[in-house]
Amino acid sequence: MKCLIYARVSTKRQVDEGRSIGDQIKICRRYAKDNGYDVEGVFEDGGRSATNMRRVALTDTIARCQKKDIDSLLVFDTDRLARNPTDHLQIKAILKQAGTKIIAVNQPSLSEDTPEGNLVDLIVAGINGFQSEITGRKVLKSMQEKFRDGWYPREAPLGFLNNNIGTDKKPERIIEIHPEKGPLIKKAFEMFATGLYGAEKINDKLFKMGLVTKKGKRVSRAEFARILKNPFYYGFMRFAGEEKMGNHKPLITKDLFDQCQKVFLEHNRGADRSRKFSFIVRGFVRCAICGHKYTAEHHTNKKSYYHCPSAKHSNKKQNIEVSALEKQVENLFDNLKLPDKFILEIIEKAKEIIGRSHKKVSEERRILNIRKEKLEQRLHNAEIQFADREIPLEVYQRLSRDAEKEIKDVNDELAKLEVGRKENVLLFERLVQMGNNIGNAYREAPEELKRSYLNLFWEEIEVKDRKIKKAVPTKLYTELFPDYNFAQTNKLTSNHIIITTGSWRAVWDSDPRRSP
Repeated sequence: MKCLIYARVSTKRQVDEGRSIGDQIKICRRYAKDNGYDVEGVFEDGGRSATNMRRVALTDTIARCQKKDIDSLLVFDTDRLARNPTDHLQIKAILKQAGTKIIAVNQPSLSEDTPEGNLVDLIVAGINGFQSEITGRKVLKSMQEKFRDGWYPREAPLGFLNNNIGTDKKPERIIEIHPEKGPLIKKAFEMFATGLYGAEKINDKLFKMGLVTKKGKRVSRAEFARILKNPFYYGFMRFAGEEKMGNHKPLITKDLFDQCQKVFLEHNRGADRSRKFSFIVRGFVRCAICGHKYTAEHHTNKKSYYHCPSAKHSNKKQNIEVSALEKQVENLFDNLKLPDKFILEIIEKAKEIIGRSHKKVSEERRILNIRKEKLEQRLHNAEIQFADREIPLEVYQRLSRDAEKEIKDVNDELAKLEVGRKENVLLFERLVQMGNNIGNAYREAPEELKRSYLNLFWEEIEVKDRKIKKAVPTKLYTELFPDYNFAQTNKLTSNHIIITTGSWRAVWDSDPRRSP
């Protein structure tokens, strides 16, 4: 006779009811030897719950039995297979159809294929399910109590660590900042909040600095985005439908977190749309030979190229490395300059707007702080009344809960005001930077803003022989500044770019060693 052995424990370190996986297998092997079975395979699920059937080893066990040459499946107890009656009966029915009998070596009466044996089997399966539900309820209750005490009851996210400050017999686990990974996660938020770096580039940079998962691997793109959206890092916790501020020391401020969420909404339209390979000028550059828009791709030699996709002409020496073309486009922006009068008008207008905004923010902040002081006084009065036994515990808890919630709402509004103020300052800085030097403003802008610059200033950019040959400013630019001309020259060389508008023709020297 042939048999398989299946063993399981709930956690990798657990010795479940005194029987580890090794013990279970040893007892099952002894049973097989004593009863004339040849063991055809041993399947183990370590650290897997029996409350569902999504277990790799269990699936493999059932699949092996369906070859219909296995007489019996040996388990230590029936709850090793399943902890609820539905799954137990389903597994039993599948194996019975395959001609395989389940033998629980520690429960011999359940192996009898009689009405009485099946009834006892069903009763035991029900008890296993009930026990599992009771255990789950106790665990959840314990976790909820820990959460309400201000401690996160699950594994801490990357950048934190779960530390036991109690003893092995009476553990008391708290969450602390990881000494190496914590500062790197904080740096991730600080870099992303500037709007100058995409999440993928920050992830690459921090990986080189030592930010890895608990398994020592690079953080995935999706997980990195979830980190930047996780309020736990400023101290706010969620568990089982409840929310509260935790006792753990936050890595960042709420202001910084809110600023990062603004960047997500503004630059990525609420989703992580960053590309693994960034091609900033794709869609803006055309082939000077046939007029097709350039496309871009990453090659296995770890280099990325822009090239014309047309088959109408040879592309020999027409493909150009991404960094080389984007550098030429950066140099193209160096040739742009806004008239001084226009720059002064922009700055004066921006100063006027930001002045009104700061005045409005100051007034709103003053009103909110007055409201906050009144709420804190209300909370203090409730504490005094409760201490003097003027109000019962239930009333005090309700008053304090309501006051704390309103104080939190006020703090949230204050944080939003500060984020808005910082955004206005950042916008003002970018306007001034663009007025002073459009080239530098373009270089330091985030990718989304760079594409906005391209749309604003350039109607058409043509490339041939890996060089920009023609650049046409937008109609908007030429109509705003009809009197402004680029430096003109009569002598054309391979290093010159022809820049044209509807009313004039100019040439720009693309060699950065010479002045335009």
